[in-house]
Amino acid sequence: MSSSQRRSTMKVPPFFRRLFKFTSMDFETAVWEMINLVIAPKKVFRSIYYHVQTRNTYHRADPAFTYLLSLFFLLTGLAWGLAYADGFGRAVKISLAFVLLHLLGTSLLVSTLMYFLVGRVLGKRRQGLFGPPSGGEETLEFGYCFDVSIRAFTPVWVFLYVLQFLLMPLIAQDYWVSNLFGNSMYLLALSYYFVIMFLGYNALPFLSRTEVLLSPVPVLVVLWLISLFTFDCATNLAPVLWCGVNLRKPSLTNPFGSPKMSRDTTFRNFTASQAAAYASGRGGAYPEPIYQTLTDFHHGLRNLCLDVGTGPGKAVWDLLHYFDQCIGCDASEQMIEQAKKDAETRGVSDRITFVTAAAEECGTKALSESGVQAGSVDAITVAMAAHWFEYPAFYLSAAQALRPGGTLALWTSGSKYCHPSVPGHEKIQALLQKLEDDLLGPYMTAGNRLARHCYDELPLPWTASSSAARNPAAELFDERAFERKHWDRGGVPSAPALADGTPGPYIFGREIAVERGVKSFDSSGPVIRWREANPERAHTEEDVVSIMVKSLKEVVGERAKLVIGPSFQTQF
Repeated sequence: MSSSQRRSTMKVPPFFRRLFKFTSMDFETAVWEMINLVIAPKKVFRSIYYHVQTRNTYHRADPAFTYLLSLFFLLTGLAWGLAYADGFGRAVKISLAFVLLHLLGTSLLVSTLMYFLVGRVLGKRRQGLFGPPSGGEETLEFGYCFDVSIRAFTPVWVFLYVLQFLLMPLIAQDYWVSNLFGNSMYLLALSYYFVIMFLGYNALPFLSRTEVLLSPVPVLVVLWLISLFTFDCATNLAPVLWCGVNLRKPSLTNPFGSPKMSRDTTFRNFTASQAAAYASGRGGAYPEPIYQTLTDFHHGLRNLCLDVGTGPGKAVWDLLHYFDQCIGCDASEQMIEQAKKDAETRGVSDRITFVTAAAEECGTKALSESGVQAGSVDAITVAMAAHWFEYPAFYLSAAQALRPGGTLALWTSGSKYCHPSVPGHEKIQALLQKLEDDLLGPYMTAGNRLARHCYDELPLPWTASSSAARNPAAELFDERAFERKHWDRGGVPSAPALADGTPGPYIFGREIAVERGVKSFDSSGPVIRWREANPERAHTEEDVVSIMVKSLKEVVGERAKLVIGPSFQTQF
């Protein structure tokens, strides 16, 4: 073979020769193709016949489409990164991963598979790379395989990278309808992908049985039906997760793959009047056994306690009996203002400092604004608020605040239960459960559900992350010292039975009127959200709390009072 012939066979394919000739690229056609790949994909491949007649190749040697789609992936990568990653540099890395790995990497991989499999299984033709070999025989070109693969990514980008990003706060909610919409987007995107693959190869006259390429679609439909009750695609398969970033913003999953947790803003955005009503509605001390268990566990100094998520300071008033000084921090400015007023009223403001700071800032901002050095807090308490925090950020900040050997104590209460000594308590309890599920269930967030189940699935410092081999907070807390304590779990009294065989009392139960017992729901997040969604019915006979009172009275009858109490759980 002559040197001129060798040069002719080794020349650079047109696609690569035009990579930097932007003025010769047809971006107008590329935009037209993108639009029609979503609304009318058949149109895109109808022009294949005319293209091969004029260019003697099925491959489009114009990189305009690849450049344009890469740009769109880059921009959406920035959006995902800025929303869910830490820092602009990390967002840039996510953008590059979207382009180089998700789009180009996947397209090259699929193109290679199709080049070797489709050409041999669906047709018996010789294969070329970016143009037909000499001889004029029709062939499956690698360049054409890449054209089809990268075009098939257009609806995937629309549904999973754009629409999913915009709708994530809605489809990531812990509701079945959210799961329906989220999983349906994955069904549409992947089905579109295989349909476009089919249309692309079906346009080649020398291939047969191309309908085989549609066979994954029925499988996807079956998987979609199953997933509606078993798997949440949006929070487990979101594109950013494949870049090692956790969905940890509002309404998204926590980093550990545990139940979804959100930094709910219901209490953070309280007005002054709402904070005052909350302080009044949540009045009274927490059960004494909680503090007795805390002091039994904590063997260090009792100079300073930091109460995180303090709200209007309910736990702080109790903690002053056990610690010399207390700091209370909360993300709600009005809650802190209310706590300061109550401290003045109680005459304990000289022993307490209240600051506005998020839980994830408890070891930094909360201490600095209190004039306290890091590593000087003897104990940190979190009373019925840990389900709103971000993990492991809170644990990392708490470790900064605690002195060596310090204690971190979290506690919460679950659903309310009717004491088993009450006649007909099973029927009353069934109604309480039904009212809580049916009336308030749709207005519960994942955090509410986490607390309702007594923190069984709360991420712990050593809980493995879905994106890391080891939790960064694991080295800061001693798992061997971990303790968990339950009281009255599931409505079963923890106290021993009385001498006459009557079940023992609840730790936090008392005989109260039906109206007063149900009114305690007034300050709960689900009730607040219900009233915000139904302002015309709030505080009327159609109010959710009024409906609960009326329903209970129908079951209780003439009895004016009930013994009701919640389950409690504490962990150190």
